[in-house]
Amino acid sequence: MSELRLERINGELQRAISEILRSEVKDPRVGRMCTVVRVRVTPDFDMARVYVGLLCDGPEADEMMRGLKQASGFIARQAGKRVRLRRTPRLEFVKDDSAAYAVYMSKKIDEVVGPARKDGGDE
Repeated sequence: MSELRLERINGELQRAISEILRSEVKDPRVGRMCTVVRVRVTPDFDMARVYVGLLCDGPEADEMMRGLKQASGFIARQAGKRVRLRRTPRLEFVKDDSAAYAVYMSKKIDEVVGPARKDGGDE
């Protein structure tokens, strides 16, 4: 299978899963506090890793991940109806911490660079 086709399918699945999470999943644990960052389907279509960004942390995030795992069969069936594939992959939800890490690093940079800017250290 061509890499271009696999990337196209990843994108289609990402859009479909995002819409399903937004409009069809009724589990209160899976609220509007999660976004689908990316999807990576294995070349044999056995599994798709769905990377989700959570806008919460701690026990609430753990509960949301449990809700996503429990709803994965339903979400896969709905995605299979929207994205025509011979074989619908199993979904594995993975928490993507890249946005949280970016915010953390930005704060650290501001802590270091911020005082230098106030003192005129940049000039």
